[in-house]
Amino acid sequence: MNQNERIKLFEETTALLTGHFILTSGLHAKNYVAKRRLYTRPLKVGALCLEIAEHFMDADVEAVASPAVGGVALSQWVAYHLTRLLGRDIIADFCEKVEVPGGTTKAFGFSEGCGEFLADKRVLVVDDVLTTGGSLDGARQAVVNAKGNVIGAGVLWLRTEGKTEMDIPFFPLITKAFPAWAPKDCQLCAENVPFTKLK
Repeated sequence: MNQNERIKLFEETTALLTGHFILTSGLHAKNYVAKRRLYTRPLKVGALCLEIAEHFMDADVEAVASPAVGGVALSQWVAYHLTRLLGRDIIADFCEKVEVPGGTTKAFGFSEGCGEFLADKRVLVVDDVLTTGGSLDGARQAVVNAKGNVIGAGVLWLRTEGKTEMDIPFFPLITKAFPAWAPKDCQLCAENVPFTKLK
C-alpha cells in the first residue's frame, strides 16, 4: 500500500475526523486521528501491521512490545505476522502506566511479571499515533528496564512536523502532520465553529 491507501483505511473506519477539536494538549485542530475507531475493524488493522512486520523481517526480531491501550492490538498483530513470515514464535507483550515508588509521576512497566519474557530478546516497539513520542519513549524504557534490547520502532501514523530523531530504525506507515493552534490563534474559534473537547 502507498500512503494514500493507508490513509483511506483510516477514512473507511471513520478514524480520520474533521471538525474543531480541542486536543488534550490544549491546542486546537481541524483534524483528529481517532485511532480507537480503527480498532473496530481488525482485518484493516492486521493489513497495516503486516506492512510493519514485512519492513522489519530482516531485523531478527524476537519480540514485539507496545504501550497500552492502543498499542496492544498492534503488538499482537505484528508478532502474529512475523511468526508466520519467519516460521518461528515471536513474543507479543505490552506495558502500562504504573506509579513510580516514592513519587507522583507515572512510568510504563509490565504487569504480572510479563516483562521477563523480553529479557535478552531483540524487541521491536510499536505504537499507533505518534504526536509527542511520550508513549513510545515510555515503552522503550520499559523494555530496557526488563533487560530487553530495543532494535526498532514502528508506528501507524507520525503526526509531528518534520522528522523524528531516533537512535534506532524507525518506520512510520503514514507521515502527515495536521496544523494545531493556540486558542488565541485558532481560526475556527474566530469563525465560531462548535468544538469537541478530547479527553
